[in-house]
Amino acid sequence: MPRSTFSAKSPLPANDPWRSLPNVLLTPHLGGATVDSRRRAGGIVVDELRRFINGEPMEHALTRTDLERMG
Repeated sequence: MPRSTFSAKSPLPANDPWRSLPNVLLTPHLGGATVDSRRRAGGIVVDELRRFINGEPMEHALTRTDLERMG
């Protein structure tokens, strides 16, 4: 169930119960994203997938440590 951006604190505190639920995917609010920024983001995803498929190092890889630091 989507959580309203009006009821959510930003950024979501590290100890918020939503962060520990295994069936929840947290994503950033993109209300201010422009068409160009979304195209660039899509291009980054496509480039990263190409690198992954070709066995090349990804430019924007996240480590387990990165994820733990983000909460």
